[in-house]
Amino acid sequence: MNTANAQRVCSVGIDLGTTGIKVIAYDATSGASGEQIALAARSSHLHRSADGAAELDPVAEQAAIHEALAEAVAQAHAHGFTIARISISAPMHSLLAVDASDAPITPVMTWADLRAQADAQALWTSSQGPDLYARTGTPIHAMAPVAKLLWLRRVHPEIWQRAKRFVGLKSWLWRQWFGEWVMDVSLASATGLYNLRERQWDTQALALVGLDPAQLPTVVPAHYGHKDRLPEAFRAAGVDQGCAIAIGSSDGVLANLGVHATDGRRMVVTIGTSLAVRVGSSEIRTDPQTRAFCYVLSEERSLYILGAPSNSGGLALEWVYQQGIAAFAAKSDEGAATATHATLSFEEAMAAAGEPTTAERASGLYFLPYIAGERAPFWATQTTGALVGLRSEHTAIDTLRAAAEGIMLNGCWIAEPILTQPHPPEAIIASGGAFQSDWMRQLAADIFGLPVYEVASIEASARGAALLADLAVGALAWSQIAEPLTPTNVATPDPARQAAYREKSKTFRRLALLLSAPTS
Repeated sequence: MNTANAQRVCSVGIDLGTTGIKVIAYDATSGASGEQIALAARSSHLHRSADGAAELDPVAEQAAIHEALAEAVAQAHAHGFTIARISISAPMHSLLAVDASDAPITPVMTWADLRAQADAQALWTSSQGPDLYARTGTPIHAMAPVAKLLWLRRVHPEIWQRAKRFVGLKSWLWRQWFGEWVMDVSLASATGLYNLRERQWDTQALALVGLDPAQLPTVVPAHYGHKDRLPEAFRAAGVDQGCAIAIGSSDGVLANLGVHATDGRRMVVTIGTSLAVRVGSSEIRTDPQTRAFCYVLSEERSLYILGAPSNSGGLALEWVYQQGIAAFAAKSDEGAATATHATLSFEEAMAAAGEPTTAERASGLYFLPYIAGERAPFWATQTTGALVGLRSEHTAIDTLRAAAEGIMLNGCWIAEPILTQPHPPEAIIASGGAFQSDWMRQLAADIFGLPVYEVASIEASARGAALLADLAVGALAWSQIAEPLTPTNVATPDPARQAAYREKSKTFRRLALLLSAPTS
C-alpha cells in the first residue's frame, strides 16, 4: 500500500445477496462514503428443488465473502486507501439450524424457500395470525422464519431435536468471525418473532413455535460492532488493523438508507430479481388487508421502513428473454413485425422493448408476471402468470415490453396503501439494474404518476451498509441522511400516457384477480 496516501480512507459495504455477493469500497476520506473506488463480486449457488426449497451452503457463502473481500481490499489498497470501516447487508428471512458445537445441520433456507407455505397459510387463517403480524410487522408467509420453524418442527423432528439454536446467515457468519451469537434488529424484525413495540423477542411467537429465547441470537442495534478486534479471515484478506466493523442491517432497509430515503417524502422502488416498494416512517404501521411489512431501521431514532415485496421483478424479464428471445429474437422494422434468428443480448432486447413502435403494438397486451408465485398482493405461492391479448402481429420483444409493464403495474398496485396515505411520497427513487434504461424510469413515472429520480448509487444496499458504518463511528450524522441525493436524471409523468396506463391498470387488476389464486 502507498504509505504516502495512508490518510485516504474508505468504508466498505458487504452485500450478501441471494444469488451473489458484492463487496464495494467507497471513498470516505472526507467523512462519509462517497465515490465508489473498488468492487468485487462472487456468484452464489442457490439450490432449488421441486418441493420448493431455495437454499444456500453457509460454508460456501463464507468462502465467497472472504474471496470477494480480499479482492476489493486489494483494489482499494492499490488506489492508496486504508480500510477504515466495514458493515454488512444481508437478505431478510434466512434461517438455519446449528447443533451444540455451532455447526450447521441445515443449509440456509432463503426468503425464496416455499416449503412452509401450508404452515404459513394455516397460521394466517388462525386466530393468532393477524395479531402476530400486527405485533411483529412481518407478513405471514412461507418466506418468514416463523413459518419456516413451524414447517421444520413438523416435517423434520429429528433436526428439531438436534438443533441447539436457530439463526440467520449473517448471525452464523458473525459467530465465525467474533465468537458471539447476535442478530441486528432489522433482520430480527423480519423474522416474525420480534415484537416491534416491546423491542424484544415476542413471547407468544416463541411459544407458538416452541422455542426459548436462548435458542435465538441476542438482538443488537445495527451500529453494534467491534474495533481493534479483527477476525483472522479479515486479516488474511488484507483488512487494515483498527478497522471498525459494524454488524449492519437488512438489504431492504439499507437500500433506502443508501439513497437517503428514510422519511416519507421519497419512495424507493427496487427491481432486482424480485421487486419491492419501500418508504421511511417514524411510526410502526401494519395493514392486514395488504400485509405490508414494517421493519426496523433504527430503534433509537424510531425509524422504520414500510412497504411490500413482490416476487415479480427482473426474474420475469429474464424469463421472457431466455424463453422467447435468446433462441429466436424478434425485431421491429418500420412498424412491421419481422423475425430473425439473430440473437439479441438482454440489453439489446430491453432497448428494443422501449421503442415507441413496440409500446404501441404492446398496448393491448397484458403480462401477469406471477411466474414465481407471489407475495404481495396475493401472498400465495400457487399464483401463476399469464399472457393475455396475444395476436399474430406481436413479437417476442412486445412480450418483453408487456412483462415490464406488468411488473410496474403490479408494483403500483402493492404501493397503493403508501400512495393513498394522508401524506403520500412526492417522488420515487429508482433502484436496481432494470432502471438503468431511460424508458423503464419513464414507464414507472407514467404508471405511478410521480417523478422518478435516478441517483448515482445503483448498488443501494452496499452503499447503505457503508453509510451505516459511517454512522456507527460518527463520521456521518443522521441529519445528513435526511438531505436527498441530487438526481442524475428525472423522468416526469406524461399526462396522456399516465391516463392510458390508469385504464390499463384497471384491466390488469381485473385479469389478475380472475386468473390468479388469492388466499385472502
